[in-house]
Amino acid sequence: MTAKSADLVLRVGSYNYEPLYLVGLYINYSCNSDPLYLVGLYLKYSYNSDPQYLVGLYLNYSCNSDPLYLVGLYLNYSYNSDPLYLVGLYLNYSYNSDPLYLVGLYLKHSYNSDPLYLVGLYLNYSYNSDPLYLVGLYLKHSYNSDPLYLVGLYLNYSYNSDPLYLVGLYLKHSYNSDPLYLVGLYLNYSYNSDPLYLVGLYLKHSYNSDPLYLVGLYLVAFMLPSKHY
Repeated sequence: MTAKSADLVLRVGSYNYEPLYLVGLYINYSCNSDPLYLVGLYLKYSYNSDPQYLVGLYLNYSCNSDPLYLVGLYLNYSYNSDPLYLVGLYLNYSYNSDPLYLVGLYLKHSYNSDPLYLVGLYLNYSYNSDPLYLVGLYLKHSYNSDPLYLVGLYLNYSYNSDPLYLVGLYLKHSYNSDPLYLVGLYLNYSYNSDPLYLVGLYLKHSYNSDPLYLVGLYLVAFMLPSKHY
């Protein structure tokens, strides 16, 4: 910043107590087209240690209506290499209570095309310990209507090696009351070609102690596929 331009900014904004208003005016006279560079400099002189407060204020003056674009730029100046930490902070200032909406926006700017990788990172900051609740929210924004495809991807990041444990959790959020329909979908993504092996695993999580009841349901799912597919 030259002495001349600094003097111009201070004179123009001297009656406005909002520092971002001054920053906004400065951008009109700045040779640096990246507003976050200016915001980064401002933080050195700010009494507010939360950069997202500043970013939130800046959005009022931004011509780019996508806050994640700004967040993406901010990451270039951040000491925290985890973008979800920044997204978590942003949620404190967001009018949209669905964190996956924000995650969906973030994916537009992400170099990692696997949304579950992002969801996995998000879980570190989530107050809901059930990852399928988050996956359920994600499905609202997903172009793939098969929840088991998403569950299959999630298993790559799961510490629980039993896929039916995850399927069991999913059933709490499923509109289809037949667990075998879900199991049938899962088989499309399973490396084990014996469906009864999967059924055997399922029994560990079943409230019905009669394995023949489950086998009966299974036979309906696969002998009469038109019922579900």
